[in-house]
Amino acid sequence: MKKTAAVTAALLSFTFCTHSFAEGTFLCMRADESTAITADTDGSLKYIDMTASNGEVVYPQISTDGNTYLPFRYVCEMAGLKDAAGIAGELPDGYFRYWGADPSVPGDTQKIEIRCGGNYYCHDVGKSFTYEVKPGDVRTVSIYNIRGSLYFPMTYMAKITNSKAVWNGNSGRIMYISNSLNSSDFIDERNDLRRDKELNLGFDYFSNNLTGSPLYLKSDGITVSSLSDEIEGNPYVRSVTRSGKTIYFVDESGRVCTKHEDSPEVSRISFSNVDGAVDVSADTAIVVQNRLYGIQVSSAGEKYGRLFECRLDGSGFRYITDKTVYNLFLRKYGGNLYLYYCDAATKSDLYMTELKTMDEYKIEITDFSRNNLLSNIDRLAVGEKTVAYIDGSERLHVIDLGDNLEEYEIIRTDVNTIFAQGEDGEPLNNITSMNYDHINGVLYVTQVDYTGKTYYYTKSLGKFRRLERSPHPVTRLALFSDVNYNDICAKIVNGKPQVDYVRFSDGAVEFVN
Repeated sequence: MKKTAAVTAALLSFTFCTHSFAEGTFLCMRADESTAITADTDGSLKYIDMTASNGEVVYPQISTDGNTYLPFRYVCEMAGLKDAAGIAGELPDGYFRYWGADPSVPGDTQKIEIRCGGNYYCHDVGKSFTYEVKPGDVRTVSIYNIRGSLYFPMTYMAKITNSKAVWNGNSGRIMYISNSLNSSDFIDERNDLRRDKELNLGFDYFSNNLTGSPLYLKSDGITVSSLSDEIEGNPYVRSVTRSGKTIYFVDESGRVCTKHEDSPEVSRISFSNVDGAVDVSADTAIVVQNRLYGIQVSSAGEKYGRLFECRLDGSGFRYITDKTVYNLFLRKYGGNLYLYYCDAATKSDLYMTELKTMDEYKIEITDFSRNNLLSNIDRLAVGEKTVAYIDGSERLHVIDLGDNLEEYEIIRTDVNTIFAQGEDGEPLNNITSMNYDHINGVLYVTQVDYTGKTYYYTKSLGKFRRLERSPHPVTRLALFSDVNYNDICAKIVNGKPQVDYVRFSDGAVEFVN
């Protein structure tokens, strides 16, 4: 079901966690998204939900005048201003106030007042006014009343509070940085969120939960660590994901657990919905933008189950689809996030849910005669122009999508290659993991027989080339790109983590020191 961009929340106080103006505020968001990014007390970034006190979701709005508008109380509190409701007389410095129209006064209108830094500002709701952002940049704006909620121009608030407002057209990010903070601590020379800050949040282009790897990229954006080695007893863990410095994973019993990056303590998440506690055994856990997604299975070791979402503390548990699914993973395209999963009833149908709208799409990968090229799927990896899967007979399929993936709903191709062996002539079987590098367009598989081998495939090569051969089993491959955009091929070799940097040239891949 599509959500609408209109906001119906009344003019109420917001549950968004604000910082005082003296401490400084950083806020990063996108239009029509209810999740924003803010700075924590230690300077790291975290996701927050933008909701009113009545539970209604609020969104930034971009007006036809080209300016970004935020709910009035929200943007005031974000800037560190306090509500002067109930305070009679002159407005104190550092406060804001709303006045309703007096019906006994002809022509009286709603008004807002702000006093900041000794300066006083008063505007009628619905009446246009102009202000100068900087020399030569004069803007005409208004205080809008949208279904009972007042919306205030963010850049004007930055002007009032001597702060910085940033819009990045490429990423769609809108940022507010108060004057007590150094903007270079958060944004780069392109006026976008710094990569080390983005990696601190936890989302990684190369993170593929399908591998079940215990490896993860730590919040410093540099270090690859094995979660199993950080927990007493070195237990088997999988589906490792991270939000800030909090790690989420599935343990041996199928329970979803959390652990702080700098602490050995492990806690299990208790799930609940409106009816009370929910017993959850999970095959997969994915954390992104302040939400937890996963597959609830009947018992540990199962891979087929119900797709669910909830808050990070386990509350608000609900099922996203009625289907029984498997092979859940997350991908990002064009600034939007998508969950992919297979239908367990058919083992040949691939679905995608867009997280912004929660709309579900069936991905049809067919030849030109409308014959489905997916069949008896065991494991699956989806790239921008490539889909690869292993069928129930251990055959490795690679499907060339051409340039059609952007359509999302229908993908047609007549190229489906089944690989029985690699370029070295050795059989491609006993594949333990698959992973796709979206930045460089490289598909990786790891294989276990008497020795461990890693193969990679690129469209320009059109075949699987062996990247390495190890005297020990290589299992559970994971891919990362660090803060400096170095590409990392990490894996478990003979039970121990090994990290290699890789270089790409003319479709070929090689390890570098």
